[in-house]
Amino acid sequence: MKQIFLISLLSLFLGISSGFAQSAKLVVTTSGQIKGKYLGENSSQYKVEWSDIYWVPKRGHKVVTYSAANGQGYVHVKYGKGAVNVRQQPNTNSPVVAKIVNAEEAIGDIDEGYRCLGKSGNWYKIQADGKVGFVRSDLVEWDWGSY
Repeated sequence: MKQIFLISLLSLFLGISSGFAQSAKLVVTTSGQIKGKYLGENSSQYKVEWSDIYWVPKRGHKVVTYSAANGQGYVHVKYGKGAVNVRQQPNTNSPVVAKIVNAEEAIGDIDEGYRCLGKSGNWYKIQADGKVGFVRSDLVEWDWGSY
């Protein structure tokens, strides 16, 4: 317990967030096709990860940053959160336009997530069931890609 308190205090002092990532460096082709998450590079190749770790040539590829704020990536409902309300506007008084779940938890299927369209304060703007709406960031996780 004492260690958790000290780590939390140190994180607060250093400005380190304990939340989930809001952006990721990716390696993409010059046409924009994602090759994987950027892990490093040498003089002629990028080291990437997507289900496995491998190298791609620098020629024809570049490193970009995907972010929730720029409307990139996907959101996934956190385990144990049940059905999450998708609201018309980013506030809890706004009408619910859809509900989303973690597909893996709910039906044992691969959870591919929901397309992230942006971020507004503590809310993600997403597309779900053909509708656009907002979900609270404490109920979901952002990721650069779909599973």
